Amino acid sequence: IIKNWQSEQVHDGMGSSRKYPNSTIEACLQIRMVLKLPLRQTQGFIDYLLELMKRPDLKSPDYSTLSARSGTLGLTTPRFKKGENPTSDIAALAIDSTGFKVFGLDEWHSKKHKLNAKRTWKKAHFGVNNDHYIQGALLTSKDVMDFQVVDQILEQVDHELEAVTMN
Repeated sequence: IIKNWQSEQVHDGMGSSRKYPNSTIEACLQIRMVLKLPLRQTQGFIDYLLELMKRPDLKSPDYSTLSARSGTLGLTTPRFKKGENPTSDIAALAIDSTGFKVFGLDEWHSKKHKLNAKRTWKKAHFGVNNDHYIQGALLTSKDVMDFQVVDQILEQVDHELEAVTMN
């Protein structure tokens, strides 16, 4: 795999040439599945491995390339049924939220035309375990804080927890 890390240039008629052959993408995704890493951490881990191997000429495929190409390789990600999930014995859950705009003009447009745009925001609250699996989720208005939805998120978790943290 290392010999052909970036050697294959395949052009399928759309976009630019592929910098990484399928074997490289598959190796990265296999490492990801074994270590249960998110895509960004997989990219960083592979870059670190290449650095340890003293191969400054090689670089990991970026996380968006890994994501886009994963669907074309036919790899299957393990899925677990209720009762088989290895995360069912998690001890901790982290709860955090993110906001997103529902409707309204973007900031650039408002600034350019000196408009006072009225925006509506929603908040998505997530309960995530150590393996980065979402255990519970809730969509609320922008004014709801994480501590206000703890009970509703915990109702979605079907196993015992030792700790819950929030930001």
